[in-house]
Amino acid sequence: MKPILGKVADKIIAGEPLLVAVAVPLLVFPRGYVWQWQQGIFHYAPIEDPALRYPGLLSWIGLALVALPWLLRWLREGRPTRGTSLDLPLAVYLGTAALSLWPSVDRAHSLNFLLLLLAGVAVYYAVVNAVDTGKKQAWALAHLMVFGVALAAAGIFQTDWAQTPQDLSLIHI
Repeated sequence: MKPILGKVADKIIAGEPLLVAVAVPLLVFPRGYVWQWQQGIFHYAPIEDPALRYPGLLSWIGLALVALPWLLRWLREGRPTRGTSLDLPLAVYLGTAALSLWPSVDRAHSLNFLLLLLAGVAVYYAVVNAVDTGKKQAWALAHLMVFGVALAAAGIFQTDWAQTPQDLSLIHI
């Protein structure tokens, strides 16, 4: 690669966590779910719902954002990502998930699950590729903990407690 293109490629590779942070919502939330947010993120729409024609343009953009640093790293360093002990199990898991699309009755929802798995793998490898020192490990752990708390809070606020009342007597004051 030419020096200027190499610098641009290095910046994109270094920005992989940011690209993945932008790509994950595009992969996780299908277009139809974004418009049906009042009914819940994982509202099960009818099979023939036209809003679930999936994957949409945003899903392809999300996949491109995930793939771009991998392709550039492959060209620059000869490998798409750093190797880990989970490479083979993740490949088998994603492979079987992709194969399960063939016999699926509802491909839109199955593809949604596959893209959810791809988003999780993208986050995993973004962290693996970005964290290479002890200080970065501490920052990554702090960010993952904050993200976990935020995700738990989103789950609490996403639940329609009036529709599905639960016995929450432990937290009644």
